[in-house]
Amino acid sequence: MIMGREMGNRFHLRLMSSRLEVGIISLATLASVIVVGSPAQAYDNDRVDRRFAVVDTDNCVRVDGGLSVIAYSTYCQLNDSVDNSYFEKDAGAMATKFELHDSSGMLAKVEFHPLGEKLWVYDTRNDGDGVQVWLDVLCEGTGLGPFSVQGTDNTIDYAVFDLNIAEGCDINVDILDSPEDLLFKTQAVA
Repeated sequence: MIMGREMGNRFHLRLMSSRLEVGIISLATLASVIVVGSPAQAYDNDRVDRRFAVVDTDNCVRVDGGLSVIAYSTYCQLNDSVDNSYFEKDAGAMATKFELHDSSGMLAKVEFHPLGEKLWVYDTRNDGDGVQVWLDVLCEGTGLGPFSVQGTDNTIDYAVFDLNIAEGCDINVDILDSPEDLLFKTQAVA
């Protein structure tokens, strides 16, 4: 009888151990699915198109990049499929605009507006991913960010960040897909 009880206890312990192992394996499998299912970089760098322009807001002259700039008396316009970009003229300043596209259209957009030092960050597709923006403010020796958009059920989400950067200050603008994945680097002048 003692032997039977001991065997029963061993069986019960083995059964509990098996269930625990199955539970651990299930948790490990779930964790691997979550990790594998959430790639470190959501945008395939080989399948995205980066478009940008750096614009002298004195006269609406494109200094760098390929986006078209249209000059008006008080602002510089850069068209796009979302809501276009309008940089007000600001002596001695340079605006920047970045667009990220794939074969289905625009994924994200970032704009730095020197007049008033405003950073606009857009998520233009409700795909569960967006971009992060970091600013390296060279004259102040400071870094600002990350700036990103709070995703909603809307197709297009955006946020405007009102910054306090000294006039004439050079700014490096880093646009990332994730903390480790730099998509693009551009510059601006406040």
